[in-house]
Amino acid sequence: MKINICNAVSAQNKKYCPKCGQNKNKTEFCKDKCRKDGHDHYCKKCRAKMERDRYRNDPDHAIKKAEVKKARRVRVMDIVRSCALLEGCVITGGNEDLIFHHTDPTTKSFGMNKAFEHSWNTILEEMDKCVVVTRSTHGKIHSALKGKKVKELTPELIEFLKKHYGLDIKPDDEEPELEVIEGGQDDELKKIA
Repeated sequence: MKINICNAVSAQNKKYCPKCGQNKNKTEFCKDKCRKDGHDHYCKKCRAKMERDRYRNDPDHAIKKAEVKKARRVRVMDIVRSCALLEGCVITGGNEDLIFHHTDPTTKSFGMNKAFEHSWNTILEEMDKCVVVTRSTHGKIHSALKGKKVKELTPELIEFLKKHYGLDIKPDDEEPELEVIEGGQDDELKKIA
């Protein structure tokens, strides 16, 4: 009967490294959230030796790896921008300078500017939590949420704020009327209440 050494050892606070063939404490393994036990397959010493050997055999490996990462970042962000363009701004209908706005900040896992760091499924899940708006509209939304006065409120923006956040904002575009009070050398302006 063959015993699986990896499973028997991992039940304790130890792990088996297949490279050096030793049972070591889990603290001697790098963390790897992609693995079931949360640790790298090889111990830190063996992993370092493997990386040194790889670098000696292929000094351009780090450069190639960075180029692949950059190419993925560009490709992912192009696709994310294309999705935004297909949808257009939910408030103005425009499709220039679009960004994703999380309607519920408590469910936000990451900003869409960091989408390239995640898997496609995670990106799509995050996109479902967002609406597409223009950059200027996004600023107005956050100003309104902070209680600041927002200029150029459109009926669509007011409806959006009411629907998603329960804010009852009234348009306040008009400049207050001013009355001239004559009082000597310098005339003063006073707002009419």
